Amino acid sequence: EPLVALTDLPSFDTSAMDGWAIAGPGPWRLLPGAQVLAGHELTGACARLDDGAAVPVATGARVPAGA
Repeated sequence: EPLVALTDLPSFDTSAMDGWAIAGPGPWRLLPGAQVLAGHELTGACARLDDGAAVPVATGARVPAGA
């Protein structure tokens, strides 16, 4: 019998493995000093990526908007 969750946990998109969040078509540029870590709030340029931006993302971290 299928199981259905009443809510999404976590309630946001997360990274399944260490990697990169990129926005828009390449080429991409790294945001200096930016990184997205699990358990941390997204702030500044990492909160929403503009086209052409790239930032490293850790396993379990929230995926930035625009990525």
